[in-house]
Amino acid sequence: MVTINDRIATAVDHRDLGGVRSSGEFGSILHEMFDPETQTRFEWQRLEKWHGHVTNVFSCTVLQSLSHYDIHDDATGRHAVVGYHGLIHADVKTNMVTHIIMDCDISVDFPIRQVNLLIDYDSQQLSNQDFLLPSKFVLTSRTGKQLSKDTTEFRLYHKYSADETIIFDAVEPAPPVKKQP
Repeated sequence: MVTINDRIATAVDHRDLGGVRSSGEFGSILHEMFDPETQTRFEWQRLEKWHGHVTNVFSCTVLQSLSHYDIHDDATGRHAVVGYHGLIHADVKTNMVTHIIMDCDISVDFPIRQVNLLIDYDSQQLSNQDFLLPSKFVLTSRTGKQLSKDTTEFRLYHKYSADETIIFDAVEPAPPVKKQP
């Protein structure tokens, strides 16, 4: 947590803020969409320019019965596994996903009535290698008359590593035990 409402945040855990929370933008959503068990239905829609790159745009649909996408309502303690549909942009040259638009299909008896996700992925260089990582995430949800919007920007990526060697000293064998006469 770096900022809250454009103010520096220190020693704040995002789980203690209440409101809308999310997880999965680093890979779980992509994993689920492309997992054969989910049986995601993809259909090519069009070519579109996205952030300077030509992308293939596919519609996608995951049925609730095959989904693992879980929505929690902290106010009631309820949760629901929901289906979803949306669009995926994939770079024509690299086939890498660059943008996801996802709308959840929520049953009418669940307190949260609407959940929409937007995820942007961009190339980031770490240790002289390019990685496709999330750059922006927007989660919008509606409960009754309350509309919540959570915008997260991912930046300042760093690779952390350590090169250490553990050397164990040679252990001298214990002297033999002398038998008593």
